[in-house]
Amino acid sequence: MIYRLWHRIAGLWTASIRRQLMLGIIAVHAVLMTIFVFDLVIRQQAFLAEQGVSQTRSLAETMAANSTSWVLANDVLGLEEVVSSQSRYPGLIYAMIISPEARVLGHSDRQYVGQFLQDERSLSLLAAERSTLVLNQNNHLIDVAAPVMVNGQHIAWARVAISRDDVVRNLDIVTRDGILYTLAAIVVGMLFAFFMARGMTASLQQMVSVANDLREGKPDTRIAVNRGDELGSLGNSFNALADAVEKREAELRHHRDHLEELVSARTKDLIKEVSERKQVEEDLRESRAAIEVSEGRLRRILDSSSAGISVVQQEPLKRLYANQRFFQMFGLDPDAAIETTDFMITYRHAVDADLVLGLISRGEGFNNIVIERAALDGKLWWSWLDGIPIEFEGVPAVIIWHFDVTDQKRAEADLIQSEKMASLGGLVAGVAHEINTPIGIGVTASSHMLEISRKIRETILGGPVSRQKLDQILSDLEETAQITSSNLFRAADLIRSFKQVAADQSSDARRTFDLAKYLDEIATSMKPRLAQSGHSLSLDCEQSVSMDTFPGSLSQIVTNIVLNAVIHAFDTDADGKIQISARKENNHAVLAISDNGKGMDRDTVKRIFDPFFTTARGHGGTGLGLHIVFNQVTQVLGGTIQCSSSRGNGTTFTIRCPLIASEQVVAT
Repeated sequence: MIYRLWHRIAGLWTASIRRQLMLGIIAVHAVLMTIFVFDLVIRQQAFLAEQGVSQTRSLAETMAANSTSWVLANDVLGLEEVVSSQSRYPGLIYAMIISPEARVLGHSDRQYVGQFLQDERSLSLLAAERSTLVLNQNNHLIDVAAPVMVNGQHIAWARVAISRDDVVRNLDIVTRDGILYTLAAIVVGMLFAFFMARGMTASLQQMVSVANDLREGKPDTRIAVNRGDELGSLGNSFNALADAVEKREAELRHHRDHLEELVSARTKDLIKEVSERKQVEEDLRESRAAIEVSEGRLRRILDSSSAGISVVQQEPLKRLYANQRFFQMFGLDPDAAIETTDFMITYRHAVDADLVLGLISRGEGFNNIVIERAALDGKLWWSWLDGIPIEFEGVPAVIIWHFDVTDQKRAEADLIQSEKMASLGGLVAGVAHEINTPIGIGVTASSHMLEISRKIRETILGGPVSRQKLDQILSDLEETAQITSSNLFRAADLIRSFKQVAADQSSDARRTFDLAKYLDEIATSMKPRLAQSGHSLSLDCEQSVSMDTFPGSLSQIVTNIVLNAVIHAFDTDADGKIQISARKENNHAVLAISDNGKGMDRDTVKRIFDPFFTTARGHGGTGLGLHIVFNQVTQVLGGTIQCSSSRGNGTTFTIRCPLIASEQVVAT
């Protein structure tokens, strides 16, 4: 119950910077003015009490000095005249001269003359020391007795009682005025906070509103910049980035339309090729027992294909056949010896050659392998490979189809760049919303410091300052400065992480970086998006793991997988948890990105990296996110990625890539 109440109060406090400023200034004014009024009343009360005692003592001692001769002469009329002279003193309750035995010699009320006093305070004078004594001091009166002395001999007491009712009334007036001043200060502070907060938060609220409009698909919305401070600079930067994102989205739509046209045309070709391949497979299966199809017919079928086709012997590796299209693709001489073992000349990267040739030597089939190839004249292009184990001319071999998918890869590269810019747009929207809180607290604290500095000036100019009061003011100032510093550092840290990740995502540059620190920066940049979803992200990374590779690709890979989990992995009311772990294994970095979501079935896991495959068609899913992740891991970082999942048990993506990216390019 207390926990919920606390979170509700905290939610009300952090919901608005304007509310924080107003409540903060009201609270500061109320506390400071209350302390001031309380301190003033206490000091005034002590001062008036001390002043009253001093005046009463002086009055009693004066009356004692004036009555000495009359006491010696036992002149009652003279004593009465001395006592009567004191009656004109404001607030006098009584004045009297009494003998050492407590007998009244003279009194402001004549009916007491000649009587013996029997009250406790009067009787205490019988054994009291011979000095001025305060017999009673309370909110109503001050009672003081001064000895009447002659040549060191005590002959009587002069006793005076003064009323304190006027003092109490003055203290009540001071208290009332202090409360009125406190209320006035709160009202003034509230008005000041209201106008200051309205001016400051209006810009931030406009940024958040524009960011939400952009996220909801309103690309023409922009921030109206009408200030020259840091918020104005942030608004200009935000508008510039929004313009860039809008431009890239237009290019993305253009490339997407073009890609769909390419895919449609290529699909028709592939359907034709698949039909021809199935025919060839059927013919090859029928000829395994006994070769009934003549070599001339087989060659005509293969040569008629628009795909490059080659047949490679398993052991030892040797090319047994290649059709005309194959020679054209690689710029090879059709009249040259076909039984070449120099396969490396057609591969752009040695790692791709090792992968494909390893599968061939083991007699394993493969499909959907997309790698960069090299023609003999140095021209580079992208090839889609499918391979089927067969028996060719009596020996185990693998027949390989080569499809040219260069146009698709170029369009896909444009899509990757557009995805980067779209991701940056979402990142900026989250950061603009997130920095509201630390900046708002910093503004509140700085206003408080201004008030404290004004208080110090007034206190010093007002006269001497006690050490206790100065220590209290300096303590308040130090605490407020600490609050301001910590919140500004918090905002700076968020902006620093955002700047580094944004710079990497906007660039393809290679550099050396610390893996754990960089993953922490990526996680920091995603905090606003995760905060909106209600899910949490944790890191478990081995320290001091240095990588020399492409951080922009690594950032996009991690961001895409985490946001894919936020969108697809959890039910609406789920408490989602995502963890990123990283460790060094030999000369490789191994990253595991796991979630505790609803998981996927086996068929979905098999197709998870296929282009245009999505389970959110109609809800904004393009089916390219994880396909781009696969290409970034395998082609840019030179690594591998695996997905493991089952229904109800969450999902884990395991990425393994070299600590130092390979730059080896096989010469053509």
